[in-house]
Amino acid sequence: MGQGWQTINLDKREAFGWEGKLAELLFSPSDMPLVFSLAVARAAKNLPDCDSFIFPITPGKLVGNFDGHRLLFPQRAAQRASMLLSLPVELIDKIISHLPLFADIAFLCITCQYLWEIGRRLLDRHITDELASLSWAGDRIVCIGDFLSDVDEVPDHVFTQQDREDFRDHEENGYPLVKAPGDRGQTAQLHLVRKFYWRDIMAHKGLTLLQNPLDRRTHYGTLRNLSQRQFVRGAALVEWKEETEEIIEAAGAVGFDEILLSRICYSPVDNTALLYKGVHQGVWAGDRFDLVECEWLESLQEEDEAWTDVSGECLGEVAAIWRSEFLR
Repeated sequence: MGQGWQTINLDKREAFGWEGKLAELLFSPSDMPLVFSLAVARAAKNLPDCDSFIFPITPGKLVGNFDGHRLLFPQRAAQRASMLLSLPVELIDKIISHLPLFADIAFLCITCQYLWEIGRRLLDRHITDELASLSWAGDRIVCIGDFLSDVDEVPDHVFTQQDREDFRDHEENGYPLVKAPGDRGQTAQLHLVRKFYWRDIMAHKGLTLLQNPLDRRTHYGTLRNLSQRQFVRGAALVEWKEETEEIIEAAGAVGFDEILLSRICYSPVDNTALLYKGVHQGVWAGDRFDLVECEWLESLQEEDEAWTDVSGECLGEVAAIWRSEFLR
């Protein structure tokens, strides 16, 4: 059996699960969540105001389609006496806020205009909080191979002493080492967010695609390694893809996810299912990252040596990996 790999947030002790062999991850058409985890916090900060995002109720307006059913706001009608509606607004707000899931809040509040006006503010906060809870921006990230048997083999720049102790406890006592990001079922909730609102946000507010982390195939912006103060330009990636696709069709799927994954791996054993060698001890393993708008580059002065553009180096390595695999 080949070596399996797991992408871990060392600071939050979160992981995406045992994702498979490295070759399967790099060349699989399925989406990887790395760039999503870096961009999602910025998306939360750049959401429109509540009135534009979770809009005021319009009787009879189509809310969206959910599981094949069209959801409409109810038509105006006289409100029947209700114990819930007779409570003060502050108490109703508190009651609704204890509902655990986005869908629960949405379906309760869509039953009448009065509850919608209260609940949509909660939905707005719920979405922002959920997005922020999924963020890995600024955290230490590494992709660990499961052939790692001795944590003392891991370099100090990848594992802290506390990391080593936690890994030993995990191996010896079976303590949970990592959890899913957020660990509260956000995947289903974010799916509902996409279904109800995201298309309207993009259409009506003109947000850049970087602010929409749900589309990983878009490469505008700049990927930054905060630990080593290095960056990769999205424009350089797009240019490389356009040139390389003529030779290697599979290069069209390359994004920041693949660049990151090819540089954050660590295992003492070079078992990656790749023809290209050396990826198992990546130069960015255990570093901190984020994703920023391309305008960030404009703030850098030409004489500023604090940040280094490594776009050519990173894309050169990615090119070597893809050539080894597809130009045999």
